[in-house]
Amino acid sequence: PGLLQSLQKVAAVCPSWARLTERDAWPAAHAYLFQEPGSKLELRQRYSESMQRILVKDWIRRGLPGGAALSTEALAAEALAA
Repeated sequence: PGLLQSLQKVAAVCPSWARLTERDAWPAAHAYLFQEPGSKLELRQRYSESMQRILVKDWIRRGLPGGAALSTEALAAEALAA
């Protein structure tokens, strides 16, 4: 599973893990991915926006003559760079 899904699974273990995840893990994940502080909500929004931009870019590439779809790894790398 991806990072966001893993954090959700950890938070579901018990209430104390949910509090720790909310307090520490979500902000740490945001800082890791976007190199700046942020909350769980900001992480979800930015991640979703990044994925939407990348999927549109990939869709455009597929429609261009000679264009090819990006691999899963290339999409993920581009998402982190966005």
